[in-house]
Amino acid sequence: MLHAPSSPVRLLVVLSLAHSLLTLALIHLVSLFVPAFDASHARPTVRWDAVHFLGIARAGYGFEQQLAFQPGFFALVRAPWVFVEHARRLLSWAVGAGGHVGRHTALGDLAEGQLVLSATIINVLARTAATVQLYRLTKRVSAPPFALTAALLYILAPCPAVLVSPYTEPTYALCVMTGYGLALDGRVWAAALALGAGTSVRSTGVFNAAVLAWLAVFACGRPSLRTAVERAAAAAGPCLVVVAPFVLFQTYAYASFCRPSTRPWCAARVPVAYSFVQREYWNVGWLHYWTLSQLPNFLIAAPVLALSALGVLRYFRARPGTPARAHPVSRAAAPLVLHHAAMTALVLTTSHVQIALRVCAADPTVWWSAAALAFDWSAPPAGGGEPEAEHTGGSADERKGQVRQASRQMTRIGKAWVAWAVVWGASSVVLWAGHYPPA
Repeated sequence: MLHAPSSPVRLLVVLSLAHSLLTLALIHLVSLFVPAFDASHARPTVRWDAVHFLGIARAGYGFEQQLAFQPGFFALVRAPWVFVEHARRLLSWAVGAGGHVGRHTALGDLAEGQLVLSATIINVLARTAATVQLYRLTKRVSAPPFALTAALLYILAPCPAVLVSPYTEPTYALCVMTGYGLALDGRVWAAALALGAGTSVRSTGVFNAAVLAWLAVFACGRPSLRTAVERAAAAAGPCLVVVAPFVLFQTYAYASFCRPSTRPWCAARVPVAYSFVQREYWNVGWLHYWTLSQLPNFLIAAPVLALSALGVLRYFRARPGTPARAHPVSRAAAPLVLHHAAMTALVLTTSHVQIALRVCAADPTVWWSAAALAFDWSAPPAGGGEPEAEHTGGSADERKGQVRQASRQMTRIGKAWVAWAVVWGASSVVLWAGHYPPA
């Protein structure tokens, strides 16, 4: 591991932007030579779910299967062009264009190229900001060298094409990393707004309400029963903020698709379109994906799933205060690790398992596991010194005192992970440019 740089944030910004621009260049270059499996979309970043995303951004929710996707990202992608249109109208009025200032931008007026451009810029910036937020989040529960290591590994996420294409992962990752950091700082309402924004982008954001509730109740230690009840009651409002975007969108779906027509989910006691659409159109459900024909997708996702399992086991088997069995991440992060374990189990048993390659971009625990397994943090760094103990919080000065300027040797797991991330990342760019699986 390299010596700690004088400006880790600047380093992360430069590397993240460089990686994103390189990925974009490779996608467009490869698309010139690799024949497209599906040639219906000429733009090489418009693949798989991005086709649905751009369709919604242009024309709204016209098909039932599109109800699987929350509207937050699409509104964000449209926003710059709507702003430009209103600014043009205002300028036209200001310079005295005869009182006629043009019409409002209609949903279908925006060209696909405009939406792809805004989505690409938004995601490149969001991915860079998420990298920085992961670094800052990790510093709240570990030492700065470990935080930098986790953020550097995050830049090599195994879904490079997704992170620069019109997909929701980068924006969702930024919301989650920011929300978790605010929650660990005790800023519950601010965290709720960030995590609620995440739910407006991806439906699975509703599960972050459990993390927020845990941190609100137990962040300051194990409270008495009365105190726990009081804290839980106080956390109810912020948790509702996190869940609200999902509930509001399901209400919109019912009003738009159940009147006057009636679909099976409309007649349910709790009419939730999301679960029905996922099952009906994407075959999502308990062990639905566990077939022999899907074995290649399980093998593709295996590195991320194995890393997750090893990382969670190591975290909960650690013994704070025992250098040989300590973990670089403090117990304050326990609800985040539990949330990660639950979501990984959900992906493994009910979803298209290969999405583990891209949803990991919004899960800090994956990168804590990668960093913890990539180096032996219990051993002294090369050049001498005492082993780094588990970080348990403290002032900024105390955290700075834990910085080791010496190098560490990468473990075999770390070398294998980085090698796989680079090889698979490059391969996935080629597959993405040609519109080939996995999605």
